[in-house]
Amino acid sequence: MLSRPGWLGVAAGALGMLGAGCSLFFLGDGLSGGSDPPAGSPTSADGAAPLGPDGLAVSDAAVAGSDAASGGGGGPGSFCAGQTGARFCEDFDGTEALPAGFEGREERGGLLARSTSAFVSPSGALEARLSPQVSGEAIAMLSKGIVASTVVEADAKLRLATRATPGNGGTRVAELFLFQFDRSGAPAFLVGVRTVSQASSSTLELYTYDYASSSTVTVASAPAVADGTWQALRLRVDAGARVAELRRGEGAAATTIASGPISLPATLTFPRTWNVRVGLYAEGAQSGWVAQVDDVVVRTP
Repeated sequence: MLSRPGWLGVAAGALGMLGAGCSLFFLGDGLSGGSDPPAGSPTSADGAAPLGPDGLAVSDAAVAGSDAASGGGGGPGSFCAGQTGARFCEDFDGTEALPAGFEGREERGGLLARSTSAFVSPSGALEARLSPQVSGEAIAMLSKGIVASTVVEADAKLRLATRATPGNGGTRVAELFLFQFDRSGAPAFLVGVRTVSQASSSTLELYTYDYASSSTVTVASAPAVADGTWQALRLRVDAGARVAELRRGEGAAATTIASGPISLPATLTFPRTWNVRVGLYAEGAQSGWVAQVDDVVVRTP
């Protein structure tokens, strides 16, 4: 069993995940701010890969005239401009410095930068990089707190460009996104999505973590997409009904790939702050991670 990363409980009102691996996007409380990355921070050399309605990458020709119509920075014609009714949206297409529309930023053993070569909506995405390490924790994350009642949905376009590939039958965990709840200023419970990476394959897991008992429960799992492939994911948590669901794809083509009951602590009451974390987190020995995140949308249906 992997231990919980200590950085999750940094400061109430900001935003994290588990493992000997990394995290791309999730919802939670408590993240300190940070400074902009130094000039020349790395960005991906890979080109943009637009998504089809199934949430997987397709050729540019297949989406000509649709993705190309998007602008940047949340202005007219941008991806976020079309997200009516959203509580929060960030498409990383503007020129404002990070954390852009987010509230907090933390970099320790990693770097955050805007990628202008690997994105879904033109002309940018968030890129997070973690350096190889033999022990300890590394983090490169943005954070956002959303006050909401019992149901929250979080969408993101995610691309794991480089994953830590373990040898000798071991595993590494690349966390993608989650909802974290605090109680009395300290982390209490989270629901998240992570990639469990093995030498020749990887899977997506929908999981929970209870801080009081230090217990991780895998709710359900599904095959992961190929490395370097953009995918559209939606994490929906209904805290009243005590269920969580992970969907892949967009619109009518989206399908549920993992779902199940969750055991939230009875002491958690709503409405409360649901926190969003975007980026990468790694714990323990790992060979480095690179990921891009685009078009983050949070709704409270």
